[in-house]
Amino acid sequence: MPDTTPDTMPEGDLREPAVSALVALASSRSPVDRQDAGVALASFLETETAQAVLHDLVLDPDDEVARTVSRALASRADPAGWVVLVLALATADERQQGSIRDGVDEGIGSDADRLPAARTALRLQEHPELAISDGAAHLLAILGAPTARPADARCPT
Repeated sequence: MPDTTPDTMPEGDLREPAVSALVALASSRSPVDRQDAGVALASFLETETAQAVLHDLVLDPDDEVARTVSRALASRADPAGWVVLVLALATADERQQGSIRDGVDEGIGSDADRLPAARTALRLQEHPELAISDGAAHLLAILGAPTARPADARCPT
């Protein structure tokens, strides 16, 4: 039987190569590879590299990739994931917004799960960075929550 004792490498040192491998997979021509990479990268939201790649995957030209990655981020209910989503919503075209909306709707399991997401989006709506505050207004609309201010006319809800 092979040795199954944990490696003595510190945990942070193991996560970096994993993120690097997933970043490489996220650049694949295969939509299935990009979906798998995005779902896995959602577990590494503490890294800026993962956040940047996830942002790109949420805006992927393949609707299924964008929806699947959006669902993975929404189901984690992590504030860093919501920031990735609101930044994507701020620049998304109508088709991309639809994919993000579908993913968020699928990723949030119940109405009770929408409340913490809406609270986070309300806080993000007050962020001084325009892209974050605009995207947060659109996330609130997706969640069916009232906004603290009207959404910018540039991003239909």
